[in-house]
Amino acid sequence: MPGTGRVGNTPKLPDLLHGQIVEFTPEMITDWMFVEDGYLVGNYTLRVILSTVSPEERAAIVATMPFKIRD
Repeated sequence: MPGTGRVGNTPKLPDLLHGQIVEFTPEMITDWMFVEDGYLVGNYTLRVILSTVSPEERAAIVATMPFKIRD
């Protein structure tokens, strides 16, 4: 089932632009995220990374994020 989304960052791919609406299929998604009520939903790559660093490093990384992460 195809979907659409808006590019929410400055992409590193030359054919995408910030704010551009793109079409995709579920098979094209490797990681995803959105913020709901101030909390991160998805972004499982980040969750794995945070699980491998020290508590101090995790706190420093999380402090820079514009959303909260539920443990």
